[in-house]
Amino acid sequence: MKPIVKKGILLGRTRFKESSLIIRVLSEDGSLVSLMFKGALRRKSGIAARIKPFALLEFVYYHKRERSIQTASEVSVVEDFSENIGGYNSQVRAAKYIKKAASLLQPEQSNPEIFDIVLALLREWEKISSLPENLLWSAFLLKIMTFAGFAPTIFQCALCNGKIDERNGAAFSPSAGGLICSSCPNPNDAIPFTAEMVKSSQFLISNSFDKLFQIDISANAMNKLAISFERFWAFHIGEDKKQRKNNH
Repeated sequence: MKPIVKKGILLGRTRFKESSLIIRVLSEDGSLVSLMFKGALRRKSGIAARIKPFALLEFVYYHKRERSIQTASEVSVVEDFSENIGGYNSQVRAAKYIKKAASLLQPEQSNPEIFDIVLALLREWEKISSLPENLLWSAFLLKIMTFAGFAPTIFQCALCNGKIDERNGAAFSPSAGGLICSSCPNPNDAIPFTAEMVKSSQFLISNSFDKLFQIDISANAMNKLAISFERFWAFHIGEDKKQRKNNH
């Protein structure tokens, strides 16, 4: 059997029996892979020390379709972002982003763009982590939802497909699917959006992380954006939705 060589980002690790490790990886093809390293915790192995969080790793493993956990033989560090991430609080914050992205993926599903967004986040973290949390979090949610096929409608009305003219007022409705123009009735869950919130939303979904420093938006507007996109996530992607989908 020919081994598979694939890059990925560590999501979690669990001790198995006395000396083995089972790890979960966000692979470069945007799939979730579980790997077992037998004997990884033995003193002479050295494997456990190379299975690092906040790093781009390269794995060698053997794939068997009937197995949910594949047997791995080697791992190496391609890029180490741990110095960029910094201390404990920053690690907790970065881990939240990675976990959120991985939660979009289902078994047997692949979405390489999700991996690319997480990798870009880690590579740029030292710089972009200074951004306000609500701004960076909103941009991240919009980007991963876009490539997962769940993005809210931002550039036109989610109800009539008409142009959004923020000067006449707009609203954001999770149940309607995004922004609503002033000519359409607002659902009960609609959140009023100011002109700066509309423009900022459109900028966030269209630009890379390093361009976010160009946004001039009030703290109150940033907070409302984060709340709005979290509510959209909960309505369309929340855990209860995923569980119901898996049961059918």
